[in-house]
Amino acid sequence: MISSPPLACRRLLPVLRSVSPASPLPPSLPFRPVIDGVLMATLAEVGSLSRDITHELVGARSFDAMMASACDNLMETTTYQRSEECGGAVLVVERPDGLAASVIASRYLRDLLAHALGPGPHLVALPCPDTLLATPVGSGMTCRLDWIMRNSACEGATALTPSLIAVEAAGMRVVAQRRTTTR
Repeated sequence: MISSPPLACRRLLPVLRSVSPASPLPPSLPFRPVIDGVLMATLAEVGSLSRDITHELVGARSFDAMMASACDNLMETTTYQRSEECGGAVLVVERPDGLAASVIASRYLRDLLAHALGPGPHLVALPCPDTLLATPVGSGMTCRLDWIMRNSACEGATALTPSLIAVEAAGMRVVAQRRTTTR
């Protein structure tokens, strides 16, 4: 019999998923909209074995509290590096075990961007589930982030479509998404 790893070895983290009318979320997964109708955050226990958190696993617990805890876990285990490139500031967010793009679902996102890059608006590239790149709107890096997103090697098995997102005072919106390719 195979048993699950102890809870100490697993971490609850948010997982970004792109959705569309042609590709909805499975009904078994509870979610929080990040960008309504386009980008959703679900939960997963991540460790040597990972599993999606379903409505059944949430049970009587508060999904919102679980999501807040998952985002806190993510922020604690993520690295942030700011640099100046091509005439603009860029923030690179990564996590050794992946899922760093999920930082966009965190309540701390705006504070992180303002602290690292100055007041918004900001442009965020999600080239894959494992990386988030950000720059101030209008900086010399905006075209570079668009290029990185469009030329991402992220394919097939991932539920996240590479995207470019504007983070503005009024909220977030998708600026561009890479077309997915089928093989």
